[in-house]
Amino acid sequence: MASTITLERTVKYVQRFIRNAPLTLVNDGDPAFLSADWVRQFILAPPFAWRWNRAYVSPVTCTIGVADYKVKLPDFGWIEKAWLNFPIVNGQPGQSIELEVEMVVAGDQLVNQPTRITANLDDDNGNITFRLFPAPDQAYILNIIYQKAAPKFDSLTETWYPLPDYMSYIYTQGMKALAYEYIDEEKYAFAFQMFLRQVTAANDGLTETEKNIFLSHQMITQAEQQNTMGTAQIARSARAGS
Repeated sequence: MASTITLERTVKYVQRFIRNAPLTLVNDGDPAFLSADWVRQFILAPPFAWRWNRAYVSPVTCTIGVADYKVKLPDFGWIEKAWLNFPIVNGQPGQSIELEVEMVVAGDQLVNQPTRITANLDDDNGNITFRLFPAPDQAYILNIIYQKAAPKFDSLTETWYPLPDYMSYIYTQGMKALAYEYIDEEKYAFAFQMFLRQVTAANDGLTETEKNIFLSHQMITQAEQQNTMGTAQIARSARAGS
């Protein structure tokens, strides 16, 4: 999918909604860079899985009794799906079993058919160590689909890659919400809720139940944040009037 819209174009558009308040300081791209990084990271973070951000790990042949497998993946974000293919017997492919993706799994000295997988370690050199639990009892073929990590903005001329142009309405809304927050504009709450709803509605990887759960959690979190901010503002006003 094409990604041609630059951050500069988005920033110039959003500034019109905040009375042209500057979003890039002298010799500094912030708060525009930090805001754009947050928006893109949010869209590409779990639970949102996108077909244009999906990648495959080259199949890994498991070794009996070995749970950890290191793979070079500089753009790794998170595991979307993983499964095992049973070894080929007499020229006939075996069945496939899907693995449950976990945040972390313990080591296991016993060998058996693996049921879970995690991205266990990241060495900051582009190498990801995947751990199976329990350690495999056969030479399974491990298959992993992952979502790529969000890149970081370093220039206003960079595009919103990998976000396609047809999603510009979503990331523009996210930037607008953060711009309202930046200038302490009361429109922030509504704008942010609109951003959340747009991101959730656009993602086909979530069931309706998962979408509702995610939105409910985010709305509660935002409401608590707004209440905290409101209480602090009342306290400041009271101190100023005393």
